[in-house]
Amino acid sequence: MQDCDLLGPFSWLVQFVLVFLSFSSLVLKRYFEFPRRHWIVWLMDTSKQAAAATSEHFINLLLASLFGGDGKGDPCVWYFVSGFMGFAFGTPFAYVMVQLVGFFAKRYHITPLIDTGVYNSDEDGPPLVWWWFVQCSTWLLIIILQRTCMGLMFSVDFIHHVLGIFGEWVLWPVQSSESLKIIAVMI
Repeated sequence: MQDCDLLGPFSWLVQFVLVFLSFSSLVLKRYFEFPRRHWIVWLMDTSKQAAAATSEHFINLLLASLFGGDGKGDPCVWYFVSGFMGFAFGTPFAYVMVQLVGFFAKRYHITPLIDTGVYNSDEDGPPLVWWWFVQCSTWLLIIILQRTCMGLMFSVDFIHHVLGIFGEWVLWPVQSSESLKIIAVMI
């Protein structure tokens, strides 16, 4: 079994390519959406996505280092496990949290949080940066809470053991190549 370097030069290259492809796909998608959002609204929406993806990525790197670094295991296994668990359990968690935020926003009249992706209560008014900031900050707090819960869950010995075996099993086909393993876990 070969460990991988999630912060090595090849990893950075893979990350750069993935960021470029992700952003390019969002730009391309914008040209096919109907009705097409104004550029400023599109930038506000995509910047929230980018902020969340970036925070998830760096928290996953931290979790991989905590649970797979210093000879405790393979960091790539734990990066994969973090990403998989973020998808499998973190997505429903985030959905529930967004619904709760929306519920309390309506109940207590916190207007910027009532309808995410809307940046002004006046349809014809310009987008308000303050509304974007409140929405982005709230979303980032949800992501951080989600990943913190995952980290606490990984700390439970039995869960840690089972998830470690699962991650090694999934990555078994690429265990012999650090480059393939990095590509597999980053995608």
